[in-house]
Amino acid sequence: MSQFLAIPVGLLLSGILVWQASTAAFVGVTGNSGNNATPANDISQYVDLTIEEGTGGTFANCAGFTPNGAATFTGTLATLTSTRTSYANGLGPWALDGTPPDTLSFRITWTFDAAAPPAAQNGSTPNVAFIWEAQS
Repeated sequence: MSQFLAIPVGLLLSGILVWQASTAAFVGVTGNSGNNATPANDISQYVDLTIEEGTGGTFANCAGFTPNGAATFTGTLATLTSTRTSYANGLGPWALDGTPPDTLSFRITWTFDAAAPPAAQNGSTPNVAFIWEAQS
């Protein structure tokens, strides 16, 4: 009798182990070291940014980009880098429809403030890193 009970118990336990192992969370983080530079003078307070979520466009060309609505962020680079410092207080979240492959496009537009003093324009380089993190 115990041999007949061992098979169902073994199947039950292996099923529980497989189920538990298959509920792992997906987390991915990527950065681009090319987006980092050490500034001679920080001009980020004079760089105005607009970040939009949408569809279309490519890595090197925004032709065909269509925004999904209002801009996700509008402000200076200094404001973005001082207030959006982690996943917890970053921009987003962005909802995906759940049909692979889920994709979003982002358009980042910047302009240099014409009212910036001449000293701010003399060889300055802003320091910024854009990091995308996916969690489920």
